[in-house]
Amino acid sequence: MGKHYTIEFKLQALQPILNRKMSIRKVARFYNIPSNALVGTWLKRFFEKHNELDHEIKNMQENIQLATHTEIETLKKEKLRIKDEL
Repeated sequence: MGKHYTIEFKLQALQPILNRKMSIRKVARFYNIPSNALVGTWLKRFFEKHNELDHEIKNMQENIQLATHTEIETLKKEKLRIKDEL
């Protein structure tokens, strides 16, 4: 069975990539992650989640998807939390 990485570790590893300070390859090497592809997968999932939240917030604000003001604010806070952890 492969090694399990925490979400905190994944976000920590992605931070230098998102800040354009390190490449995927350098991050994998620096954090002793055995595969560049694994780091690339984390990055892809991060952007997918971020885009999914953007889309959901937009739909709620445009009343395409029913939501309360509280639900919209909760999603916005989740999106900010993800950004702040980086």
